[in-house]
Amino acid sequence: MRKHLFFVCPTDYLEPVIEFHYGPEIYFLSSLGNSMSFDQEKVSEVLELLKGKHIHHIAFVLTDDNRMISDALGDKDYASISGLNKFYRNLARQQQSCFGIWPTCYHQFLISSYYLNHKMKELRLALSEQLCDQIVMSAKIYKRKEQVFRDIYPISMLRNCTNMN
Repeated sequence: MRKHLFFVCPTDYLEPVIEFHYGPEIYFLSSLGNSMSFDQEKVSEVLELLKGKHIHHIAFVLTDDNRMISDALGDKDYASISGLNKFYRNLARQQQSCFGIWPTCYHQFLISSYYLNHKMKELRLALSEQLCDQIVMSAKIYKRKEQVFRDIYPISMLRNCTNMN
């Protein structure tokens, strides 16, 4: 059985759903809206977990109604939480770049896709090349009403949006 490491947002309450779909040999790291920054300490923690548990698959997962992303694109009630400033700025920038290009109904899925692509790229750059070749990395958005995991939009489809920095 393949072992998985899932990056999840604690506001999504996806752990039981993921366990049901992917089995018992799964591990979780959580941060609000998957906003975790991959500094040296966090990368060391991830590497230790990957090597120690022989994990070869990493997945970033958010729900289609993730509270943090919805808030960042809307009322910004949680904007005062320390550490979310960059996350909120990046999502606001992506939201602006999507207006007039994509129908509004796609914005949250589109912006979540772009953001999760960015997080995968950030983690790949932080991991050693040798280990990166051994790891399968993906990102999914869980659609609550349909109760299914959907692949995010590929980065090639998102070219009309600006880069996240």
